[in-house]
Amino acid sequence: MTTETRSNFTQNYVPGLFACATESFKRYPEVWRSLMSVRTSKQQYEESTYKSGFRTAVSKPEGTSITFDARLQGYTKRWTHETKGLGARISEEAIDDDLYGDMADSMKELGVSLAEKKHTDVAAPFNDAFTGSLHTAGDALRLCYTAHLRLDGSTYSNQGTAADLSFSSLWTAIKAYEALRDQRGKHIDRRPRILLVSPYNEDKAEELMKSEKYPYSAENRVNSLRLRKLEVVVWHFLSSDKPWFILGEKDPSFGLIHFIRKATTFAKDSDFFTGDALFKGVFRDSTQCNLPMEIYGNAGSS
Repeated sequence: MTTETRSNFTQNYVPGLFACATESFKRYPEVWRSLMSVRTSKQQYEESTYKSGFRTAVSKPEGTSITFDARLQGYTKRWTHETKGLGARISEEAIDDDLYGDMADSMKELGVSLAEKKHTDVAAPFNDAFTGSLHTAGDALRLCYTAHLRLDGSTYSNQGTAADLSFSSLWTAIKAYEALRDQRGKHIDRRPRILLVSPYNEDKAEELMKSEKYPYSAENRVNSLRLRKLEVVVWHFLSSDKPWFILGEKDPSFGLIHFIRKATTFAKDSDFFTGDALFKGVFRDSTQCNLPMEIYGNAGSS
């Protein structure tokens, strides 16, 4: 076990070390709560499955039997909750000789480290949406894919042809998102809710969604994108600049779901024999997606 010793700290004594870690954890805005359904769990893991609806009704000629149909069983996805945490051990002598100096910074960094882990883990499904294998959908395909499996045997795409964010590429994505049909090929009343971008695309996204006139043109044309009223969400935890996403309504059963098995908690104790102070922070959660129809992504140009 690594112990910080007196030689590392020569400033001040800090009576509020524990509070420093707690407050530092809160410095990150929880953007992810607007992007996915957030649920609590009391089990080791959670599972999600779904069924299709019925096929479209068919004509029944006079004197003939009505057509019967059965719903189709969907995929099962498991959320296995993982514990994450970090601790700090500070010697009694280091605390005695320190007053509001590096010791406070040390405890703040404990909170920052936990917050960093929390947010990068929740962002991971987006960051490997086009290439990864750790956060696949229920059909075992990556989150954004051109041929996700539909239960009626056909496929659907929730990935656009790679293109930078622009008026035309965003309209193409919106139309493709709204054209998606359910597991039996029936129409869905779908409207995108959020345009998710990295800081790299923030200015472009705001101009596209808020300009009264057609952006980047001298033509006196209405900016039709404004009518969609997409909320622009900028997330610094997107690891690449170019990818962007449109998201629909959060659903407690489908799409991206973040399960909180144990909320972030900080604890403190002491070692009787050494007098050292012990601090730790832990949380337990998982983020996965079974049915990714509420997500439409574009990897951006290379």
